[in-house]
Amino acid sequence: SEREFLEAEQRKEAARIRRESARQHLLRLGMTEAGLSVLEATGHRAATGFLSLVAPFDGEILDLHAVRGERIEPGAQVILLGDTRSLWLWIDVYEARLEAVRTAVAKGEASARVSVRAYPGEWFEGKVDYIAARMDEATRTIKARVLLENPDAKLKPGMFARARVAVDKEGRHSAVPTAALMSDDGRDFVFVHHQGDYFVRRPVT
Repeated sequence: SEREFLEAEQRKEAARIRRESARQHLLRLGMTEAGLSVLEATGHRAATGFLSLVAPFDGEILDLHAVRGERIEPGAQVILLGDTRSLWLWIDVYEARLEAVRTAVAKGEASARVSVRAYPGEWFEGKVDYIAARMDEATRTIKARVLLENPDAKLKPGMFARARVAVDKEGRHSAVPTAALMSDDGRDFVFVHHQGDYFVRRPVT
């Protein structure tokens, strides 16, 4: 009868919707179109119960929250994947230095040298590429981001670091070798040549 035909049509459409929903769910979980084609062609005989997780980019596993046999709920964080060949370092810029750093960033000249406790005496080169829009009222500092290249993977996410930002590339500045710097009772000084064998002591900061 026409009624039975219409009911069958409705059941067919409902089944098609459920099938498409399941198909989209499998795609979201990581199954490929090729894997779905095999399932559609052979049915349950091709179902192994295993699902391959394919990383969306090259990197390394930074954190793993899953163990064999564990039930994983939807939305749970299972793997933390990261590409550590380049890292972001967030630094605190004092209010008094903000204008100089902002100007240097606008000119593309805000280079930074970064040091970490793990490698004393070693410096890592980076560049300030972003300054936050809001200042911390408690510390009177503003966040800035340094982009660091990390090809040797020496730097690790979560490390504490110090950064020196070069903001003044103009003008002439006096400089002395580190070996020339002397200290007496907590005060730094250098000897400046006056004439002949005569040198004069000059305090420096």
